[in-house]
Amino acid sequence: MMSLRLYRQPRIDATSGAQDVQREPEAGRAFAATRESVFDRDESRCQYCGFVAHKWQEVHHLNGDHSDSTPENLVTVCNLCHQVHHCGQAGARQAGFVAVIPELTQTEVNHIARAHFVIRTMVSHCADAAERRAQGSVAALLESVYGVLESRIARLNTPSGVIDISDPAVWHEVVCRHGKASAEGAFDAFRLVPTQGAFRRAQLDYYARSRREAFEARVWRDALDRVRYLCPKQSGNNRGR
Repeated sequence: MMSLRLYRQPRIDATSGAQDVQREPEAGRAFAATRESVFDRDESRCQYCGFVAHKWQEVHHLNGDHSDSTPENLVTVCNLCHQVHHCGQAGARQAGFVAVIPELTQTEVNHIARAHFVIRTMVSHCADAAERRAQGSVAALLESVYGVLESRIARLNTPSGVIDISDPAVWHEVVCRHGKASAEGAFDAFRLVPTQGAFRRAQLDYYARSRREAFEARVWRDALDRVRYLCPKQSGNNRGR
């Protein structure tokens, strides 16, 4: 899998937030065919986190140039890993917030957030009472861990006071002003935490009905336990929950 780091993304356009990364302007007939060939090559597997789905995957331009659609510049990504490369758009769509979570990688954060929202959707689909109770207990556990992620919203101490930099666009401005520190690893602990705004309703329904095996506890349990036991639950900020 490829490494995914929030602070290293070279091109984050905070002004283009209205553009949905799932419907990029170059996605005409030729690009649509190219997308399908990329999905086939990568077996619909996100090249950052390993999540597999035959719907709702996206294509990422590795060099940030959307006019360069050569196969070697394109990789399959899930929408959560993709939005890390388009942080400004994520902020404009209220699809995520920046938090300080050194215990987890960005991809582990993505796995936990996706499991949180999908398993909650699974509970709403359950007709069997016993299954609903079982899924509900897992959903409650993930809810508590997501609360820990919310409690870690990014803040910056300045001579004039504490600044909330959890908004991805604000966070990016700070990174730009501290470019050298960013290069030296000062922002290594920052993660983009997806909110429910990162998903379409139909997308969550598809995952809940057709990709149930991708949300078994083995996928996210280790990462979840590291957060749960290292960071006692605090009051969340209810960001898109």
